[in-house]
Amino acid sequence: MKKIFVLLMVLSMIGALFLSGCQSENSGGSKDQVTLDVTVRWVTAADIIENEIVPAFEKENPDINIEIQKSFNTSYTQSLQAAVNGGNLPDIFASHPSLPVNKLYDLGVLHKLDDVIGDRKDEFEEGTWTKGSTVMEDGSIYAFPLMTGHKDSFVMYYNKDVLKQAGLSEEDVPKSWEELLKVSKEITEKTDAYGVVVGMKTPWVAEGALTQMASAITPEVMPAIYYDPKNGEYYYHTKGTIQSIEFFKKMEEEKVLHPNSLTLDPPEAPAVFAGGQAAFLFDGAWTGSNLVKDGFENFGSALVPTKDGKEQYLGFQGNLAAGLLVNKETEHYEEAKIFLQYLMDKGYEELVKNGSQFSPIPKINEKHKPDNVVGDTFQLQFDTFIPAPNPVDQNENAPAVTAEMSGKGPQETVGDLLVGYLTGQITDLEGALQKMSEGKNKAFKEAVKKVQEDGSDIDQSAWKFEDWKPFEPYVKKEQ
Repeated sequence: MKKIFVLLMVLSMIGALFLSGCQSENSGGSKDQVTLDVTVRWVTAADIIENEIVPAFEKENPDINIEIQKSFNTSYTQSLQAAVNGGNLPDIFASHPSLPVNKLYDLGVLHKLDDVIGDRKDEFEEGTWTKGSTVMEDGSIYAFPLMTGHKDSFVMYYNKDVLKQAGLSEEDVPKSWEELLKVSKEITEKTDAYGVVVGMKTPWVAEGALTQMASAITPEVMPAIYYDPKNGEYYYHTKGTIQSIEFFKKMEEEKVLHPNSLTLDPPEAPAVFAGGQAAFLFDGAWTGSNLVKDGFENFGSALVPTKDGKEQYLGFQGNLAAGLLVNKETEHYEEAKIFLQYLMDKGYEELVKNGSQFSPIPKINEKHKPDNVVGDTFQLQFDTFIPAPNPVDQNENAPAVTAEMSGKGPQETVGDLLVGYLTGQITDLEGALQKMSEGKNKAFKEAVKKVQEDGSDIDQSAWKFEDWKPFEPYVKKEQ
């Protein structure tokens, strides 16, 4: 009897320990809890992910802890490259155009995501699953789109308070360059504000605005990427680019442009605008939500003015605008899968409602678009994009050429030339742009040749689309 009693006591203790272990594991407080390292680099999304989405996810999944790392500065590319080289990538990390998905795929560092998306591919906007962008040569998905591909466009915000001080209304918001100069001069005469402010210390915002301006003058060359689909070459020295840069110079000379624009970082310019020092702000569509979050709401948004008020556009080629990638060597793929699927199920909705960006699923945008200027701005952005030709539509080896070109060609940007022209460091604007065209096309042709030498069937004809018509949505030919 004594032996039986001891045996029962031992079994009871083992059972108690087992139950205790199960309860601890289920409570999320045990050593078995999994931590996912997640890096994001989009300012408007990061806080929403960290403060809204992650806490809700962890509540539903107490055994998974999400550690968010935010990287907004220009060093993200170097950090990402170092992590690739060192073999210490986070479990989930942000995509970046300077290190394309297809290049990371070639390096063998990405995990397949087919079972993340599952049978939901058809819910996503047309063009999402583009080879070389989200889908690689093996036919599998390797990038999780976090936001719509119809980003980033640039708009002109207008300060209603400043307009009112000048005796103007939203009906006076300019659509052409001539109107912008006229209205801006009227504002400077009647108020203490300037006409336009743009953060140009790092000139990518100004370049984004001027490329949309240029598309109304030279629509045959796709804005932002300076690509001519009919001829299959790159052109920076178009009339549209030259005249748009010259218009910035005219705004400066006629004291329409805020004098601090050249020394303001892009994040600083909105504060000048919200403070009433300028009536108009050229900036990205994402800035509207930042203005509201910072406490300024009495503003509107409109298209960037063009030379004669004509239509402008950006080309949507199905490229990944913002995505999350999963480290192939992660020890926690199942947990990463659960988190990404949660983003699809509930995270997209939260990002849209909170004014981060539109999601890549149209039905979510239609249902949860903010009913304010932020929602209007994102709709303006979405509508600015027109489906455009992509060389991968004609040759599946085109992404290899794009990857080979990465980091090669001209190191200066059109934005750099804009600033150089405004400061007087560049006098031969057309010559400088011509040199950029020559450098880009040289790098392009060398990349085609290199990919050919590696055994791929590819030539420059993949970049030629004789049926391309600007402003008309391009329909991919059946192969």
